[in-house]
This record gives sequence, structure tokens and C-alpha cells, in this order.
Amino acid sequence: MRIPPLVSGLLRSSAPTLLTALALPPPVNAIAASVVSHALERLPGAKPAATASSGAATRAAMTPQQVVESIKENAGDPEIFVALQQAETALQQYELEAGVRFAELELEDRKRASDFQTANQLGDLAFRYGMRLVWIAMGGLLVVVVLLLLVAIGKIPIGNDSFATAAFGLIGTAVGFVNGIAGAVVTFYWGSSQGSKEKSAAMDRSIQKFSEDLGRAAKANAAATPPPAPPGATAPGPSPAPAAPPVLAAEAPMGAELRVSEPTMPAGSELLGEMLPHLCTPHRHFEDAVSWALADGGIRIDGGPPERTPGDPKTIRRIWQEYGDLCARWSKHFQVPVELIIATIATESSGNRAARRPEPQIRDESVGLMQTLVTTARETLGRASLTGDDLLEPSLSIEAGTSYIARQRKSTHFDPPLVAAAYNAGSLRRENAAQNRWLLICYPSKTGEHIDRFLSWFGDAMAVSRDDRWGATTGAPSFAAAVAGMPAGSTAAMIAAAAAPAIPDPAAMLMRPAPLLESFQDSFGYDALVEQTGLVTEIQQRLSAFGYLDPPADGDFGPITRWSMKAFCKTRGLAEQDIFDRDTASALTIPTNGLPDIPRHQTLSWVNRVADYMTAKGFWICRVPECRNIVYLEGANMDGTLNDDRVNVFNDLRLLFWVDGQTGQLQTRAWQATTEPGKFFTDRPLNPLGAARIKFGQYAAWSVGKHHPGKPGEHEALRQTADVSVYRDLNKDHERQGDRVETGIFFINQHWGYDRPEDNIGRTSAGCLVGRTKKGHEEFMTEVKRDPRYKANNGYRFLTTILPAKDVLG
Repeated sequence: MRIPPLVSGLLRSSAPTLLTALALPPPVNAIAASVVSHALERLPGAKPAATASSGAATRAAMTPQQVVESIKENAGDPEIFVALQQAETALQQYELEAGVRFAELELEDRKRASDFQTANQLGDLAFRYGMRLVWIAMGGLLVVVVLLLLVAIGKIPIGNDSFATAAFGLIGTAVGFVNGIAGAVVTFYWGSSQGSKEKSAAMDRSIQKFSEDLGRAAKANAAATPPPAPPGATAPGPSPAPAAPPVLAAEAPMGAELRVSEPTMPAGSELLGEMLPHLCTPHRHFEDAVSWALADGGIRIDGGPPERTPGDPKTIRRIWQEYGDLCARWSKHFQVPVELIIATIATESSGNRAARRPEPQIRDESVGLMQTLVTTARETLGRASLTGDDLLEPSLSIEAGTSYIARQRKSTHFDPPLVAAAYNAGSLRRENAAQNRWLLICYPSKTGEHIDRFLSWFGDAMAVSRDDRWGATTGAPSFAAAVAGMPAGSTAAMIAAAAAPAIPDPAAMLMRPAPLLESFQDSFGYDALVEQTGLVTEIQQRLSAFGYLDPPADGDFGPITRWSMKAFCKTRGLAEQDIFDRDTASALTIPTNGLPDIPRHQTLSWVNRVADYMTAKGFWICRVPECRNIVYLEGANMDGTLNDDRVNVFNDLRLLFWVDGQTGQLQTRAWQATTEPGKFFTDRPLNPLGAARIKFGQYAAWSVGKHHPGKPGEHEALRQTADVSVYRDLNKDHERQGDRVETGIFFINQHWGYDRPEDNIGRTSAGCLVGRTKKGHEEFMTEVKRDPRYKANNGYRFLTTILPAKDVLG
């Protein structure tokens, strides 16, 4: 039914619940009309015709149209405002007693419930079975409504006026209850920053109390008498309908105290430095979802280039120009990387400070630049009096949104895809949907579109921040500044972490204190170590120093760390039953418990020189039997002699060496290769900054995969899955000296050279580590897949060392 603006404006001001009910289709609007009709009887235009029944005069209930016309005709009467407010109070009576309003449904321990849901994957089950409860409740209410309608129209004679009043009041209560509980269930997993309203436990309590609360509400409605207007009081006249209907944002019930938690505390200045190595390494939230990594220019997904929006990043530049000072201010206050704030503004409002989106299902609204829900802003800032209008002020909106990002840092660790999902859905929860590559719930549901859109804006923000030096010019925490290596205020810890050697010296690791290992007196299964990050870090450092586990330590007790732990226990004669106890901890603290040094090769002295050089320079060598060590020698022949390292020639060496598990002797395999781009791609680089020439060093950056997947030349290879550093040969001189260094994922794969002639690399390398022949490369792949670490985890990331032969063998 269409409601005239004059009527809707008056109802919106005095009785918003009635406005909603009258606008619904039959029979709900008829029920609402019956509820309100008795409040309008005394008004001139609201007197329906009387009929005779059983010798007594009764008054027929008004139809919805009659109610609307009556309000319209009496809009100028001061009494109507009071009458409508009295009707609204009657409809809200049950809500006040049963406690089903949204503000009363917030869980007292939202975070614990969210973590329990995520860990046990009970969210979908709770939602599905919760909906069944709702349908049961709605079915029962429908029966009650039908019976009371029969009473209302006289099919069931009732001679008690107070009972009739209670009946009409109960119908209105039923409508309000169904509307409230259905809205609560539907918004249980709602988006647009609403997901923080976890309320399943309180909903269950409300449903369980429904029967006794319904009876209590009926008794209260039967006894209630609308209070008369005070003598001489004048009710306010109707207000014109606003252009955008305001929403009562989680308004506290009468007599109830709105609960507001403590304000969000800023993140520690060291958090970004601690998290940067993890964020820059490919990782995933669920094993069967995509992987991603933070890099220069944004987020790389499954090794691809960073996501960006089409064209010039005009929106990001405009947002920074208008609100950059405010973003930097609150970024520094809460220690949130400034690119996350800018990307959130672009995603949520495109920089429109007046953006305002009603959320009627939860009686709230998303307001301002960062589109924070009013109730969320109250909670995260600890300000109970905050209103939607307040959030139209840019500084307050940015403060609230940034505070909310900081509040969720324990689960997101400022990881951009996780920040996007948690900000949108309130927490990190799994969603099994084929179209959602992240498997993280966000809205619109089953698509992952929100995270994708956020990361496109984030990529723009990273690019502009890098080019305009946001971190350096404002001192705000900045991902772009950290990745690029520019000192920027509180990012100093990040820069230090990023600049540290990727592979620590094993001898130095033995010198580090291990207080947790030294004081360990407990005994528990390996699964319990997953949560013991500090202890796991000490375990990993010792296993690396002893020659069992590839450094660096990351605190993650994953499959390779488990394998290394078992290998250590087997060598030391300890129990191999997935139990970490005092004896194991004690053995890890004894410096002499490492594996023997790599054995000397009986005939190839140049191989011994390679091992000696690596040891002297602090490069890590795995000494566990059958574990393959991969080395490239630039400018070396197959016999270990030096060559002139001419351009565009396969004149480098690919080398594998390992300890034989049967004899304990050193085994080797070698093949012709190149570590440099050929002349074709040096002259015609794929990157405008120049062809990539890998920087000498050691990188844990390659996993078994495919080179050129889906193309005619597809073949098995070691695919780059983590960052390496390269020189950009902008001047095309085939030298590294003076060239710019970049770090990231550049698809520097280890693949075959298509059997090209030895003296012509051709197009086989644009900077990859290339074995010349197909047969030789297949032999190489067969060997690396015999590595027990690969057998323990097919996703194992192989460590590879690239060295200048003239320094090693000269």
C-alpha cells in the first residue's frame, strides 16, 4: 500500500514501527490497522460506522486505508501525535519486557563466540538449525494471530472488553516479535561492517522464554491504559518527510542502559615489524583457498601480479588529497598502516563523506567515509552518546573505522584480505562457495567480491603511497614504505626486519638464548605446539642450527617442522611418538647435538670448495640424509672450472648435492644452465625497468609446480612462490653493477631450456634459472622430488643458493 509523504513523515517521527507494518502486504497491514484503530477513535476522521450485534453496539476495526486517511485528515490535530505515540508504546511493550530489541541482543563475549564458531565450523549449522527454530516460532505465532483475528471480527464471541484490548495488543506484539527475530536471524551473517553483531546465544534465550513472555505481555496490555496528555501540553505537529529516511540506530530501550565496551587500544608499534615477514611470504587462511602475499604494488594472489583498478588511480589520489591528513593522524594514533584506511574509504564510500545507508533489519545505519555502523562506532570508541549524524564528520568517521580495524588486529594481523573480510562481516568465518576463492564470508555472500574490490583499491593505494611517499612525508605506518625500504616513522621495525639477512647464520642461532626450552618441564602432543609460537620459534632455531630445518624460524609448527623434529628425535635416540617432553627440550639445548658437517667428496674437490664457501659465508646446508641442496654457479663449467661468462650462453652450472642415506657419502648431480636473461629479453624486457637478473644469495622461494601452465610449453618445474631480489638491467649492459634492486615474485622459475644450443639462450630465459636440456631438467626434478621434505609436504618450499663462480672457485 502506498503511504502519502505527509502520513509517512508523521509516522516516521512518532511511530516508525507502525509505518513499517502499514507498508507491508496483507494481512500484516490489516493487523497493524486493528492495533492502531482504538488509539484514533476519538479523532474526527477516524470514526467507523457502528453495527448492531446481539443488542449491543460494537465498533468495527479500521482498515489500513482508513487508518492512513484518518491520519492524513487529522495531521493538524495536536492530539494525533500523542495518540500515535501511545499506539507505538503498546506495540513496543512486548519488546521492552522480553528484551528482543537489537541493542539487547549483543553478546557479552562476542570474540570468544566468534573464535569458537570459526574453530569448530559450527556457524553454518547454527544458522541452519536456528532458522528451523524461527519457522517453528513463526508457525506458532500464525496460529495465535488467526485465532485472535477470529476474536477481533466476531467469529468467536467475547464479552470482555479488556480481553479484546489484550487481543489486539497481542497481535501487534506478535508482528513485532516476528519482525525482530526474523531480522536477527537474517542479519546473523549480514555484511557491510555488520557482522560484529554476534547474537545467536541471546536469540536462543529469547526463543526459550517466548511462551511465558507472551503471556506476561498479554496481561500487561490488558491492564494498560494510555496515559492522557498533560494539561496544557501541546503535541508537536508533523514534520515534513526527509529526503533520506533516518534510521533509529540501535536505540536503547526505555529504561535500559546501552552497554558500551572499553575504547580500542592502539596497536603496538612493533606489531608491523613482527608481521611483515609473514605478510610478504605466500600464505593462505584455509588450505583449499587461494594464497597471497604482500608485495610492492599490492597483494599478489597465487603468484600473480598485484590487483589494481583499471586506469589511473584518480579516486585514491582524490581521497588522499581531501582526507590524507586525517588518515595519517589516526593511522599514527592506532598504528594501522595508512593504505588500509584509504582502501577501506574507497571500498565503502568512494570518498563520499555524506554516504549514509540504512540497515533496517538491525535498526542501525552505516554512516560516513568508512561506513561504520553506529553501534560499532559506539562500541569501538567507547562513546554511548555517539549518533549517526556525528559520523558524517570526516575525522570521527576515520577515527571510528580505523579503531575498528585496530580492534580486529588479533585475528587479522593487518593482513589486507583478512582486514577486508573482518571489516565487512565482523569476523573471519568460512564460506563454502565455488565462486568465493577466499572461502572467507563477506557480502554479497558466496562471491568474495568485497575482498576482490578492496584489494583492487588497496593496490592503487600501495602504488600511490609508494610514488608520493605517504609514509616518509607524514610519518604514518605504511606498507609501501616498508616494502620499498623507506624509513617512515613507526615502520622502522618493519624496515629492520625486511633488511635482515633472509637466512641467518647457523652458528649465530646456537648463540641465541632459549629460555623456554631451558625451563620446559611439561609433556604434550605435537598438536599442542601449534599455539606455542614462542616455544616453536626456539625449537626451529635449534633445529636449523643443528642442520635439520631450513631457516628462518617462523613460529609455525607445520609439517616440515614436524618432520625435522622427528628426524632429530630419531638421530638422538628419543621417542618418535609425536610427543614433546622435557627430554626432547633438554636435547635441543645441547650445542653438540647437531648433525655432522657435510662430508667431503672423494673425487670432486671443487664440490668441497662450494660447501666450504657456503659454510664460510653463513649459507645454510641441510645435512639430513637424502635432503637435496640446490646451488647455481654463475660462470662455471660442468667440470667445476671457470669460464668467461659470456652473454647469451648456457655457461652456468646447476648443482645438487646431498648426504647418501646408506653410505653417508656426499652425492652430486650437475647440469648446464643459465642464471641470466638472454640477449633477446635483455633488449626487449618484459618489465619497462629492465630485464631481471637475480641477486646472488640464498632464498627459500621455490615449490614444485608448472612453468607456463595451460600453454603449449607447459612442464613441471620449481615455480617461484616467495620473494627473491633481482637487479633491473635498465641500461641493457648485461651487468648488475649500478642497477636498481627489486624484491618480489617475478616468476623466476627453475625450468628447462627447450634443448637450445649451448651458445644461444634465445628466448628461453627472461631472468629464470634455466637448465639447458629437457632430459637434464627431468632428471633434476626427479632428484628434488626424492627429498624427504617434499615427501612430507608436497608444498615444501625449496631453498636455492645462487653464487658467483669466480668467488667460489677462483
